[in-house]
Formats: sequence, structure tokens, C-alpha cells
Amino acid sequence: MDRLFSSLLICLLFSCAEVNIIEEIDENNAANVNVASWIAGSWEDRTTFKSFSPSKIMYEKWMEYPDSLVGIGGFIIDLDTNIREKLLLKSVNNRLVYIARPENEAMISFSLKSSSKDSLVFENKAHDFPETITYKKITKDSMLIVLRGVSSEQNRELRLSFSRVEF
Repeated sequence: MDRLFSSLLICLLFSCAEVNIIEEIDENNAANVNVASWIAGSWEDRTTFKSFSPSKIMYEKWMEYPDSLVGIGGFIIDLDTNIREKLLLKSVNNRLVYIARPENEAMISFSLKSSSKDSLVFENKAHDFPETITYKKITKDSMLIVLRGVSSEQNRELRLSFSRVEF
């Protein structure tokens, strides 16, 4: 029995260590906005809010600059485009930061928690929803944005499937 317990403990320790390794930030890319260059362009999610009346198309549009990515996000309802937030990806104090400025609200910043060639995870544990924002490249013309956090005192997750479009 002791041998079984010891084996399980060792497996648990190694699995926890593996998670920490995956979540560590590559310090060489932490402040380099180029790791996010694949986000540049215009994106639409036509499915998540399709059942709303009237139906809504969510969009993000990102412009790439040498030191940053600047974006806007919002909804298209019928022929009306509503900008709901201004977005910025920029190196601040040698860390890549995602800054959102929702309409009529204060700016919210999220620090890069982890990155890979096709994924960026930003986090702000002091914010309720979202607490984490994940951008995941699926193909060169599709990405998934996952928002996680606490809303109405419950853990929530919103998955948005975006396709690249021409505006």
C-alpha cells in the first residue's frame, strides 16, 4: 500500500511540474509584440450571437504597428456597426500587455501569462469577467477567443469563433 501511495504521489508531483513548465512565459517573447502579429486584420464571429433578436455579428479589427497592435471590437447589428471597446497590445515594462477600454468604462489591463506560436493567454486576477483572455490561432483565417472568469458569482466561459474577413 505504501508503494502504491508513493507511486501516486510521484505521478502527481510530475504532472504538477509539467503544468508549471507549460505556463511559464518565454522571457524572450514576453515583451515582443511580434508574437501576436497573426491577430492583425479583420475578424468576425457570426455564430455566437446569431440567435439574438436582432442577430449580432461580433467583430474585432487589429492594425499592426512596429511597437504595438491597436484594435477595436464591437457588434454589427443589421447594417449598424457599434464600437464597444478599444484594444491595445503593447510592451509595458518589458511585458506584453493587453489593454481593453470598454465603452464608457475605465481601461483594464491583462498581462501575458503564457504564449506559444499559435496561442496567447492574458490574465488579470483582480478583474471579475473576464479574468483570462485566450487568443488561439486555429488556421491563418480562423481563431478562437476564450473569455474566463466570474460573472454573477459563477465561473463562466465564453468561446468566440472568429473568421478572417475583408472590411
